[in-house]
Amino acid sequence: PVLGRLVLEHRDRGLSAGVQRRLDLYSDHLPFLVEGVPSLALAYHRSEDADLRIHGAADRRRLLDPRDLARSAALVAACLQRLAQASTPLPERLDEDAVEVLGRREGVDLLRLRAELR
Repeated sequence: PVLGRLVLEHRDRGLSAGVQRRLDLYSDHLPFLVEGVPSLALAYHRSEDADLRIHGAADRRRLLDPRDLARSAALVAACLQRLAQASTPLPERLDEDAVEVLGRREGVDLLRLRAELR
């Protein structure tokens, strides 16, 4: 509910309309996930060519769009502030069984990935 309200309040900044629950194996979140640390990603509408530059061979600091970077920083700050002030408790760290179940649901052996990352 906290993130849902945040999305509605920041649509004018390009925040995507909705909170999605999905396992993203191709993100910076994977090392945290396999250790059971809950994470989230705020998706927003970026420059049209941003996906060609981000996390690819052409990913260079000089190519960052300052507007995208400023918008991203503002959204992260708003999210952190909202979560810090929320009366709802934050999710607990997942135990090994929960990590295994999550991976199985998505067809991925997260415990094997954890062993490989260590």
